[in-house]
Amino acid sequence: MKNKLPVFSILLLSVFAQLFVSHKNCFAQPPPPAPSQISKPFARPSVKNLPVEKPYVSIDLNYSIFLPEPTYSNNWIFQEGKIGINVANANVVGGKQNFKEFNQINNNTLLSKIQGKVTDEKYTETDNLYSSITFFAFDDGKFGVRKFSLSDERLYIMFAQFENSADGKIFEEAFKTFKIVGESEIKAEIQRKFEDATPQNLPQEPASKNLQSDLKEENLKGKVKKIVEESETITDDPNKKNRKISKTLEYNKAGNLTKTVRIDYRGNPDSITVYGFIEGKRVSKVGYIKYPYNPPPPMAVPSAQVEPPSDSRYSMSYEKKYKAGKLIEEILYRSNGKVITRTTYEYKDNQIEQLVYTADGKLNQKYVYLTDKNGQVLERSDFDILSNKPYGDKKYSYVYEHDKQGNWIKKTTSKEVTEDGKTFYKPLYVYYRTITYYE
Repeated sequence: MKNKLPVFSILLLSVFAQLFVSHKNCFAQPPPPAPSQISKPFARPSVKNLPVEKPYVSIDLNYSIFLPEPTYSNNWIFQEGKIGINVANANVVGGKQNFKEFNQINNNTLLSKIQGKVTDEKYTETDNLYSSITFFAFDDGKFGVRKFSLSDERLYIMFAQFENSADGKIFEEAFKTFKIVGESEIKAEIQRKFEDATPQNLPQEPASKNLQSDLKEENLKGKVKKIVEESETITDDPNKKNRKISKTLEYNKAGNLTKTVRIDYRGNPDSITVYGFIEGKRVSKVGYIKYPYNPPPPMAVPSAQVEPPSDSRYSMSYEKKYKAGKLIEEILYRSNGKVITRTTYEYKDNQIEQLVYTADGKLNQKYVYLTDKNGQVLERSDFDILSNKPYGDKKYSYVYEHDKQGNWIKKTTSKEVTEDGKTFYKPLYVYYRTITYYE
């Protein structure tokens, strides 16, 4: 063999495979179910139902395969066994001419760690993709199927572990549906996720007569139709351009918010919220998009209390109170009527004090804002709840640029810092808004 295989890479791949066949810890534990699913038993799918109608498309590893949504990132747990998919740089193989020897060395390394034998092995080449599929029978009574697929840039590693040898054929057929996908297919999958997660539009009439329009509350002027917000971290490196879209907001002609889309750090939409009115209440409904790179949700602790029934038409409702045309209180409710937070606002000259209370009425956050004569925030101080004093490192100032309507289109956020004995505001972030108006 002309190009010696990297020993570390071989061991790494073998250890990866070992994780799947080890009966002690085949897979890392999947993330806990969402709070609404805590009381429901988790029903694992069966490989007998494979293949599924539509393939799963991994937007982080750029492949598709006719399997259901993963149990967790690129890993599936079935009633009959488990599947995992990972990827390595193609350089670990040392070239396509070394593919067969690479496969054999990995077989030997794996079987030196886990007692068993190879029962069958096949090689294929399609669409410039070199693949091998190897069947294992282990001495502990378990069975495995591993597939390597080598492209010019990546080595894909698939491994299934199961207890009934007859299921090996099903896992093999599932692996045959594996396909490397391009950017156009990734974009189509993200769009599909977006459409599936977007809630239906909520009624806009009859609107509550007791509420101000969202444009007025947000101090927006003119007939705003849509806002695209972008954020940028200020850096001394001119080559590090990090200006990215963070959120889009849409308004109707009455000045009320109808839809927001939040964009994650990879530039993909991760939540869609629609707004409207139901039975006189201002309400919203949110849909979330799950990506393989998302961290698992926090562990939810089941409550012994019986929750009141939820209204499936919306996720949250809002109750607001005003004084002299200014918002003084906002209560956010779940669709079952339980309080999420209560926020109060107190105005004095050019200062606004904002207090945020938890569902059980405890003060949780305090902010003090200084504004100009038009109500635009110039400074913000975050307070320590226990001492009721500003945090020493959480004071911010804002500088704006405006469009012809008087709405800001660029906001520079600076943080108060002390360096070399001098205290000053250091610019940290720049936020941009592209605003579209109704004609």
